[in-house]
Amino acid sequence: MALLEVTNVKKIYSTRFGGNKVQALFNVTFSVEEGEYVAIMGESGSGKTTLATALQQYFLNDGTGCYLLSGDDYPHRIPKRNDEERMRVYKETGEDGLRGYLGTKKEIDFDRINEVLAAFHEGKDTITLRHLGREDGEISSEETDFSGISVLLLEWTHGGSDDLHGVDLSVFLESSPEETKERRIRRNRDENAASPFICRVVELEQEKLEVQRKNAGLIVGKDGRVYEP
Repeated sequence: MALLEVTNVKKIYSTRFGGNKVQALFNVTFSVEEGEYVAIMGESGSGKTTLATALQQYFLNDGTGCYLLSGDDYPHRIPKRNDEERMRVYKETGEDGLRGYLGTKKEIDFDRINEVLAAFHEGKDTITLRHLGREDGEISSEETDFSGISVLLLEWTHGGSDDLHGVDLSVFLESSPEETKERRIRRNRDENAASPFICRVVELEQEKLEVQRKNAGLIVGKDGRVYEP
């Protein structure tokens, strides 16, 4: 029997300052077994955080230990330094070089996040997790209590990468570069969110995601409907 069965989950929220209603999720249905590692992947604005947070709350309300892990804590560099590195790679090696950098071991510390996954599957009570801030020096590690945690949720753009090992269920959320651009601008976390270079980075990431979707166990369409790949 599944530890949790999610049926027809819907989520509608209002944009900032009481703007338009946005349907983030519609009729999302799937199940999760005890001890599973679930990766929720997709571009910014696809609903990753919405779905992951809703799932975590379902588990907690049911009395099931669940930890929500952000893959954004595992690049080698903080966001603004990573943007600088992306630009350097692009200037020196062109678009092919940039494509070979984005979402790869050159950009992401996959070894470290795979260690977290392995420790979870081994049933470790304490796991070392990484925390990445937005300013220089804001990189730290913390021993985290995992006793009683039955499900690990990973919310991350690169959750379907071939360099990520041992994922039990991968959920791919469809989106478009245009939706990603709008979301980045609305979050207002990065000054250059709408720059031509960042927009091209998003397009290249989208290309990679279309390849990674083959690893997905479930796909959530833009209308929120769920289907198998």
